[in-house]
Amino acid sequence: MTIGFQPNLLDDWHTNSPAPTRPPQVIGELGEVDSFVHYVYAMPFIHTPDAVRVRRAIEEIQSFNATRPLGARRLVVIDGPAHFGKTTLVLHTALAQARAVWAQEERQERRPHSIPWAYVNATSGGEGRSVAGAIAGFCHLPPPSSRPTLAQYLQQLAHTSKPMGLHTVFVDDIHALRSFGGRDARSLADSIKALVTGLPLTLVLAGIELRRHPLFVDNGRDRITAAQLLNRSHWVRLRPWPSHDEAGHIHEDWLRLIAHVSEYVALPRGHKQNRLHTRAAIDYLVSGVDGRPGTAIEWLLRAAAWAATNDKPLDRSALVATKPGAR
Repeated sequence: MTIGFQPNLLDDWHTNSPAPTRPPQVIGELGEVDSFVHYVYAMPFIHTPDAVRVRRAIEEIQSFNATRPLGARRLVVIDGPAHFGKTTLVLHTALAQARAVWAQEERQERRPHSIPWAYVNATSGGEGRSVAGAIAGFCHLPPPSSRPTLAQYLQQLAHTSKPMGLHTVFVDDIHALRSFGGRDARSLADSIKALVTGLPLTLVLAGIELRRHPLFVDNGRDRITAAQLLNRSHWVRLRPWPSHDEAGHIHEDWLRLIAHVSEYVALPRGHKQNRLHTRAAIDYLVSGVDGRPGTAIEWLLRAAAWAATNDKPLDRSALVATKPGAR
């Protein structure tokens, strides 16, 4: 079975489709459960308060960069802990914008379709030049030379971005370049700044603990570029959700998230098999995710798939059986 969506492949953006809206028919007895498992794992995006913050930040900076005639462009920085769901939050906005553009182009019978967004994943094996090269690769652009330089990539992208309709680039996992220091760190900061100032588009960065990343830290060694990037950045700092409110009750954000998943899930034996509403299940889930909604959603879906496959209740026992990191 092939992977459904790979964000660094442009073709997958075109073929990615919304989740199913109708659950399988309840069968009453344990039988063919694949349809239930597939339906559970295809659950649509959940619009959390963090999702709204990320979308609004991206739209605000996109508008600023598109309408400001002069002056430095700004970038969006999504900073948060691991397994929070940062990538999903940004990709949801990106896919929604791309689909809206493509739908309009379909009505206008425009071919080929534009490329509104590009996605690249930072790795510890490259420099800022590799980010520019990955953007060009995502857009199916040929290498500008046998051994392309950053300047050549920037020139190529500067001349092709507008004709392609490319307006936003998402650089994910930028923290992977944390190990670069000294001259390499300066090269990375200079390269990212060159992308911000040299290309007619909006840059969105996402990663872990970026406030201490060499991109944004002035270490006193002529790191003027880092200070410039910091000043041009619109930060969205995602933080773990509190488990309880001031009255000592489970926080309403968790209750809404669990209720949303519970309402969507379909199981072979119907509603009676779903016991996510029980206090034992809710307490166990919230205590085991360290405030990370992304972890909670994935755990809930795995538990639902386990319950469907094993003909067991979707309750605390299903969560115990599928706890992240458990063997």
